[in-house]
Amino acid sequence: MSTTKRKRGRPPVAKTDGRDDIKKAALSEFAKCGFNGASIGQIAKTAGVAKPLIHYHFASKDELWKLTVKEAYDLFQAEALKLTAQLGQQPPEEILGSFGRTVVRFAANHVDLVQIAIDETRQGGERADWLVETYLVPMYRAVLAVLEHVQDSEGSQRRFGSHMIPSMFGAIIFPFIDAGAVSEAFKTEVFSEDYIAEQAEYVEILIQASMRVGNSE
Repeated sequence: MSTTKRKRGRPPVAKTDGRDDIKKAALSEFAKCGFNGASIGQIAKTAGVAKPLIHYHFASKDELWKLTVKEAYDLFQAEALKLTAQLGQQPPEEILGSFGRTVVRFAANHVDLVQIAIDETRQGGERADWLVETYLVPMYRAVLAVLEHVQDSEGSQRRFGSHMIPSMFGAIIFPFIDAGAVSEAFKTEVFSEDYIAEQAEYVEILIQASMRVGNSE
């Protein structure tokens, strides 16, 4: 018989497998209630785990927030790197299509993450500063590099102004952020495969139109 002792307060090993459920629930609660409004108790309830299990896995709510958000953004970066690796192998029109499908599907599948980024950057503070420096600014620059690559391939001398890419992201994410109202107004399901595919096509058209009329800041 094993004589190994557990530290007081730690749940049995067999019950410590809820880490992924906790992070999924945390992302949902942080998106819905904001960092200050989300409680460890409610996160535990949403995850279907005991509250002590969260304290077992995560030292604090701050750590839970940062690890949860980091993993979600790292997933997007991995998808973006795959797309970037294909740049030299695809004609410009296929690059735009791949880009549109990637960012629209990510927005549809990660609405909670998008909502968190919007809320935190609007309020400002340490979490917002971390998001901006670690993910948002690099993301904007990476997207700009992709689109300028397409422009260079087509011999265009125009460049996207500072307004263009933020506006494009707004068009990408808004139907999913405001899914309830959009679905009711247009009698459609914004998270359906058909809608996501159509939104990706729209984004591609928007990018192409922007490239034709964009200014040269």
